[in-house]
Amino acid sequence: MQSVPPAPPRSIYPRHVPDDLVLMIIKACNDLAGARTSTLASLCRLSKGYRALAEALLYSHVHLCAYGGVRPGTALHTLLWYPRLRAAVTSVKLSLDDLALVKEPAIALLLGDLNNVESVEAYYPEFALRKLLSSPSVRVRLFKTWAWTNELAALTWAHPAAFSTLERLEVNHVLDAGVIGPRPFSSRFSLVVDDDLHASFFAPLTAPFAADLVSLRLPLWHDLARLNLGMFGRLGHLAFAVGLLRGAASYTSIFQAAVVALAMAHTLPSLKSFAISGTLLVMDPTRATIIDRFLPLRRHQVPPTSRDLLYAIPRQIQHLALVTNAFHPSDVVAYLLSPYRAPFLKTLRVGDEVGRGLGEVLRDNAGVSAALDSAGIEVTTVE
Repeated sequence: MQSVPPAPPRSIYPRHVPDDLVLMIIKACNDLAGARTSTLASLCRLSKGYRALAEALLYSHVHLCAYGGVRPGTALHTLLWYPRLRAAVTSVKLSLDDLALVKEPAIALLLGDLNNVESVEAYYPEFALRKLLSSPSVRVRLFKTWAWTNELAALTWAHPAAFSTLERLEVNHVLDAGVIGPRPFSSRFSLVVDDDLHASFFAPLTAPFAADLVSLRLPLWHDLARLNLGMFGRLGHLAFAVGLLRGAASYTSIFQAAVVALAMAHTLPSLKSFAISGTLLVMDPTRATIIDRFLPLRRHQVPPTSRDLLYAIPRQIQHLALVTNAFHPSDVVAYLLSPYRAPFLKTLRVGDEVGRGLGEVLRDNAGVSAALDSAGIEVTTVE
């Protein structure tokens, strides 16, 4: 009987992974949510060969704060002691008050040395922000702040070079009629207002870039009825973000306000995408703690007026996203099968209660699924 030759000994060394693949994996870590910082920090310690890339990604987005002083292990401490890493910083969130810069003057020198910053998040126009913007090389593409005020508007005029490339402005509240400027900034501008929108301040804020606004996200609130969305001739994407509603009495007027606003959007020739996102919450006063009192709106609590908003969706759009609980899934199905649906609709992205409900319908009703397929509508469900 012929003997079988022994298998060759296995190498004690691990197989070599191509460098290109490793670099792709490291870059993908930059998109992690809560684990981004810890993962990239671990990669910095893992291998000298990949440390440079991991460090560059780790310090590309930093939060500079000095609560209780400059503490070891923070991004602020590292950038103060290792100036070579400052060139990697492209996005910065500032939580530095004037007292922090008085206690540690080196922070001001650091801020003036962040020459590659393109994204800035700051809540107040304090000295730290002014020092950062005074760097001759800083060109801000994204500016994010808690409230738009006259002081912040004045800051854009005081540092025109830093804001000359501004492409996107994100604010939680519009509290003043401060005018952004001066021109030029990007010819394709995006604006996000997350919470409070005062209609009387909206027109002055948007006037300088009205002709260049291509993307707009607004809170679903009463003030929508007072906005003239028809003035944004190049607008390609429009989104409404739903938020906390403090009682059923406000539902009707809020959805009606959105319907009035969308009537103006029907005239926009470039509008191709519309989205409604966010979870409506209702208060249950019987619960013990304030945090537990706000619960997601259930299907039976969806107000009938939400249907009006569905049928007010601009008919020229090609892409629709409903990642929300603001509509009853059966109403969404009725809209999609009706002659009032946007006739050129190509994609539908759904999630939250709408996504769960529509998913159930598509699984249980082959006719609905076949109708959407026949219309050429690609449906995607997100968590």
